[in-house]
Amino acid sequence: MTAVQSCKGCGKLFSFLPRGLCADCIDVREERFQTVREWLRDNRGASVIAACQATGVEERLVAEFIREGRLEFSGPTESARDQQAREALRAKLAGEMTAAQANGTTPTSAPRRGMNVRR
Repeated sequence: MTAVQSCKGCGKLFSFLPRGLCADCIDVREERFQTVREWLRDNRGASVIAACQATGVEERLVAEFIREGRLEFSGPTESARDQQAREALRAKLAGEMTAAQANGTTPTSAPRRGMNVRR
């Protein structure tokens, strides 16, 4: 006799499957995955929220696809403004280092709060 359980998706009774979903819910889930995957192919680097809003797939389900390894989370993409800010900060720090070396001193900074500093 086969084990019977209720589907986590729709609550219908079905013969045991390892995923805990009935065949109908597995098919719907696969269709949603294909929808998100196709949208992401056209919109590389998009956020999870943008993908959910564009495709109508729940954020929880997209997060499950990422956890399962079916989708890869690439993290936030860097904008041109972020890149310019980083380059400006690098130039500023390089200038301070050069000035400090010319004066024969080293730039100092106060220890960070909450950090253990050995002296």
